[in-house]
Amino acid sequence: MDHLLDKAADWIAESRRAVAFSGAGVSAESGIATFRDPGGVWERFDPAEVGTAAGIASLLRSGPARLYGFLREVLDSVLRAEPNGGHRALAALEEIRRLQAVITQNVDDLHQSAGSSKVVELHGNVLRLRCIECGHGEKLDRHSLAARLERAFGGDLGLKAILDRLPRCERCGEFVRLDVVLFGESVQDLDHAYDLAESADLMLVVGTSGTVYPAAELPEVCRQAGGRIIVVNPSENNFARLGGLFLQERSGIALASLAKRVEARVSSEGHA
Repeated sequence: MDHLLDKAADWIAESRRAVAFSGAGVSAESGIATFRDPGGVWERFDPAEVGTAAGIASLLRSGPARLYGFLREVLDSVLRAEPNGGHRALAALEEIRRLQAVITQNVDDLHQSAGSSKVVELHGNVLRLRCIECGHGEKLDRHSLAARLERAFGGDLGLKAILDRLPRCERCGEFVRLDVVLFGESVQDLDHAYDLAESADLMLVVGTSGTVYPAAELPEVCRQAGGRIIVVNPSENNFARLGGLFLQERSGIALASLAKRVEARVSSEGHA
């Protein structure tokens, strides 16, 4: 593994337009529940019921307790989570100008919490509310989100009572929702992500199974444009067809080691 880490560090140190593409595996190392993995959220909840706008609207009328249970399970792990070594390593690579952006499928805000300033969120952000009428967004901290959830569902679970307690837009007064992409909705900022992938000279693919489209196309876009690919995943490498390097390790371990190696190389360049 050391020789692969050294080669990957060489590639990153040489790069000038590197991007990272992160998936659920990165967040799982911070204790956040996954959806598609064995034992994941979708084995306990019906995605058609809690993962679509129509299903959620129906549950508000017919089964608000089930909806509250789903939201509590998903959000509790997000609210407790802290950035891990993988998140911090990507932020460190940005700080030394060897990573220009993180494209993520995750909605937990942990990349930003770790210090990454250029994050493209394909599936939104659970710590952001968006007005269903005017589209105005409002960023929340974790404590504020928990408080609003408790207020909405912490009393009479009749539809009218819940609607009276749901948060409203600070601009137009209409209802707001979590700014996350539900099934049947378009991913966010996809054009920006494609532009970054196409212009990148290297893509660090971390903790993603490569099965969720259209996001899973991004490494191929980078490779077809001439960029190098480094995959970090403790199990499968569904991007093997693209060539590149495969670091079979947890992201928190591999990325921390990579960042140290890259920092040493960049530092020696500065003193050469």
